[in-house]
Amino acid sequence: MPRGKRPARDMVHTGCWTCRLRHKRCDESLPVCTNCAALEISCHYSNEKPEWMQTASTQQQMAQQIKADIKRNAKRRRGRALIQSIARDISDNGENTLWSDNDPASQSPGPIDPGFLRSQPIADTPTDNSSPTSGNVRPRHPFSDISGEDPLTQPSTALGTPEAFLAPVTQSIPTAQQNELELSLLLTHLDYVFPVLFPFYRPNLLEGGRSWLLVLAMRRDAFYHITISLTSYFMSVVPVLRGQEHQLCATKVLEELRHQMLRSVQSVQERLQDISRRGVENALFDSACLLVSIVQLVNFEVVMGNSANWQMHLNAALDLFTQIIQQHGSSQTTSTVYAILDKMTPRSWLQSPCLYTADQAAFRFFSTMLLVQDIISSTSLEQSPKIYPYHGSLLHKDDGPSNDRLLEVKDFVGCQSWALLLIGEIATLGKWKKDLKRNSKLSMMELVRRASLIEQRLRDGIARLDTTQSSQQSQQISRLKGPLKEIMDRSNISFSAQPQEAEMIALMTRIWAHAAHTYLLIVLSGWQPASPEVRESITQTIALFKRVTSPTWLRMLAWPFCVTGCLATEDEEPALREIANSAGALSSFGTLHDALSIMENVWRNRHQLDPDTWDIAACLSSLGHKVLLV
Repeated sequence: MPRGKRPARDMVHTGCWTCRLRHKRCDESLPVCTNCAALEISCHYSNEKPEWMQTASTQQQMAQQIKADIKRNAKRRRGRALIQSIARDISDNGENTLWSDNDPASQSPGPIDPGFLRSQPIADTPTDNSSPTSGNVRPRHPFSDISGEDPLTQPSTALGTPEAFLAPVTQSIPTAQQNELELSLLLTHLDYVFPVLFPFYRPNLLEGGRSWLLVLAMRRDAFYHITISLTSYFMSVVPVLRGQEHQLCATKVLEELRHQMLRSVQSVQERLQDISRRGVENALFDSACLLVSIVQLVNFEVVMGNSANWQMHLNAALDLFTQIIQQHGSSQTTSTVYAILDKMTPRSWLQSPCLYTADQAAFRFFSTMLLVQDIISSTSLEQSPKIYPYHGSLLHKDDGPSNDRLLEVKDFVGCQSWALLLIGEIATLGKWKKDLKRNSKLSMMELVRRASLIEQRLRDGIARLDTTQSSQQSQQISRLKGPLKEIMDRSNISFSAQPQEAEMIALMTRIWAHAAHTYLLIVLSGWQPASPEVRESITQTIALFKRVTSPTWLRMLAWPFCVTGCLATEDEEPALREIANSAGALSSFGTLHDALSIMENVWRNRHQLDPDTWDIAACLSSLGHKVLLV
């Protein structure tokens, strides 16, 4: 809507109610006044006085809420300004540019172009494990070895194997003055940040635990810098100390964030250029490592709330992953993902449970994260998941016997695969419906038939939760039971899956499934928040959310929380705000804040929404940009 002035009949007012409460002069611009737009707060304008303006007590409560919103939004604006500054720095052709000016393919680095990977490989490409032959100068990694050999191109050894303990340590110890802060942030990520971001990822000791994070950061420069950037931002948003001490700490880590983010994107761009010259078919190992760094970059952009680049970088990761599958994923004896893992590094001497190298463990983790990002982004972008054709050969669907050749999403994000897969199918159905409706070819009978099949699978999946989850989790825990684990359990020291997590995974999956059912109802019937089916689904989902006690688990539920909240009634709004506030400081970190902002926006405009055109995708774009809620 173009900006303008309030209608003449309203000129008796002295501005929007927000400015009047704040005792600020309002320019009465439509649809949002300049003051409210600059502060990114709600601009309340109506002919009738709002309820919160009726008494001094309610005015004071609203004033405190507005102050909190202003403070929170200011912090987010500073973060966005940092990213914009980084983007400007990267686009400059000055001394920070890593490529030579006479290389036509290497212009100033900006957002990663997904089409970059489609270029033809040059002849006489080096072997997969060789060092890049590019003439580009790469910034020295903090763990570059003494001999000058680049550790970034060396394949890792299976974690937990004798080779891992006997392998020579060639990395030099970085100087304290230069890298003490970086090393501190790196270990903070390993000990604190990563467990908060991914609370359900608890690989057992034989799988190497989380040690691959440290190994990867020591050997992959892009991953190293992105990880420190993510940790820096986390420490600036989630206080360790309150008051002035936190402000000083936040200032320091934000300075480190800008420095590290610049270096990380430069490194990713350089690796991408090298892969584009060699071709993915000739560079599986380096392509897999590059994929890990790009997905980690998307993770960082999502938690930063940076809407400018996540789509382009996600497309780059999906394009690269698709080419890895096509070039290296075919096998007659094993699944797609394990065919790739086998080709990355020879299989370890212990077959069950399988021991992974750091690069293999990282590829498994970030491939799963990419699959989840692809599915959830499809609900915002109104498209079918790009890796949809490969879901059957990548993900275990949880409705059959356990298959360790496929990826188990619940081990990474706490939700069983089938629920997320059905969300992808619903997004595909929504795109199919809109395409046919646009061309006046939509058959309602066929739409209902397809939706009914998905709905039945949702109901079947929910019914299975009580009967299968506990037994499968018990079998996994008993299989890995040993003297060390017994000592750790009795000492209340455990980093692996616990029996009570079976119940929590079932709860998380139920929430995702009920939100998926709500999503399906909207795709089928349009925006009908008052329909009995929608009301029942929303009521059940809110009741399930009230059982989530962990802030880290709640952070993983941003998408179902948003879908549920957007269709809630006015009476249900306080309960949903209370659920969001229960996340504590994490409510300002990542996508949970975006989810609540979307919900609040939909609530304010619920009576103006067109039921024929408004849908979940419209909600996820209502902040002025498309949001990825992962």
